[in-house]
Amino acid sequence: MILGTGNLVGQTAFTLARYTPAGQLDTTFGTNGTVVTSFGLGAFASSVSANGLAIQSDSKIVAVGGYSVFVPYHGFDTAFKVVRYLGQ
Repeated sequence: MILGTGNLVGQTAFTLARYTPAGQLDTTFGTNGTVVTSFGLGAFASSVSANGLAIQSDSKIVAVGGYSVFVPYHGFDTAFKVVRYLGQ
């Protein structure tokens, strides 16, 4: 399992990919082996960074990272994102 930051129609997103023990993309996971999670941060300049990944004892996946979004007249708002993927 790998985690990275991807791009989905102009929005940055968490991107997961799962591989088989033989090193091939596992096409039974998500859509053809990948899952993309966009946070829909709106029309203003934003960025998301995927920073960490854990697999729970029940095989559910937890991904963490941060985001920054521009708020007019206030500057940038930054915080973190945590996503728990329930199905495999």
